[in-house]
Amino acid sequence: MRGVGKNWWNSTSFVSTVIDVGLIALGLWTTASSVSAVRTLLRNNRRNITRMVEKEIMKKIGLSVGSFVGAAIDVALTIASTSVGGVLAEGFDRVDGKNDNYIFA
Repeated sequence: MRGVGKNWWNSTSFVSTVIDVGLIALGLWTTASSVSAVRTLLRNNRRNITRMVEKEIMKKIGLSVGSFVGAAIDVALTIASTSVGGVLAEGFDRVDGKNDNYIFA
């Protein structure tokens, strides 16, 4: 594959930022949809709040906890001066055969 040159859009820092922003947006969307689903479930079953509703709430909270774990990993990596996007961008840089902080350059 022929290189595309050293541009701002294929630098590892830009690519890692794009990946990180995408992962943050995905996490926020997942959390918002979980909260919305719980709210809808409670509104539809106001008269019949039973153990079934409690089980559904626990299922939804379990999904939120799962997305929280992903966010916690991302925070830990950021504190360690790296991120998921940074790790992936560095891997992409190494795949092209050069370690010059540009992907496919």
